[in-house]
Amino acid sequence: MTEENLLAPDQGQEPDYIAELTGPGKKFDRSKYADETEMWKAVAKGKYEADRYVAFKETEYDKLSTDYKTLREDSMAGASLKEILDQLKEQQLASSTNNQIANEVKTEPAFDPRKIEDLIEQKLTAAERARKEKQNFDFVRNTLKEQYGENHQAVLKQQIEELDLNDEYVNELARTNPKVLLKLLAVGERRSENFQAPPRSSQSSSSFSPKVEKRDWNYYEKMRKENPVLYNNPKTQVQMHKDAIALKDAFGIPQD
Repeated sequence: MTEENLLAPDQGQEPDYIAELTGPGKKFDRSKYADETEMWKAVAKGKYEADRYVAFKETEYDKLSTDYKTLREDSMAGASLKEILDQLKEQQLASSTNNQIANEVKTEPAFDPRKIEDLIEQKLTAAERARKEKQNFDFVRNTLKEQYGENHQAVLKQQIEELDLNDEYVNELARTNPKVLLKLLAVGERRSENFQAPPRSSQSSSSFSPKVEKRDWNYYEKMRKENPVLYNNPKTQVQMHKDAIALKDAFGIPQD
């Protein structure tokens, strides 16, 4: 399954592919190369390697699809497969009985039909998991669009940077824990459609945390239970340490 990215341009919007590849901070940033020729050689090499990898993955997926179709056809054989399994069981039972009478030696079954059932169940479970992850991902993307409009990707990128997260972690949360991700990003709070985060250089060290009158022990305990992702964020831990020093009584720390 091709992994999606919440920061990727929406379908229907034609992005500037050259800027996406060679712009500042991009994979083939122009400033990293001596001249244009060297840069385009690097771009061509990346495209060549990407095409080889895609061809390899397509071959793997074709094999997996063929195996799955074969197993599914076998499982749908119905009565025919059941008759074969019944015959095998009868043969195994007869063989086991004869061996016990002759020399009382027990033999293990030569064929276990449960293996086919288990394999089919695994394939179906994997397909269902992929469908659910796609559904979760689309839910997050649509919610972000409703919250921030066409500017949702820029806002999401700013929030990810402020929380010191990376794209891979955010996309994984979108597929597996969409509600946790939306709560971490504070989606649902009242915001202007033209929301712009302040420049990072102008933010104070404690601006990431909610403004409350008193961040005591109970405040952080509530956060740990209701939003463990935010609680375990390194910035939250640093702020909690500072609050514990400043509010010793509120954290059960004796005064000097």
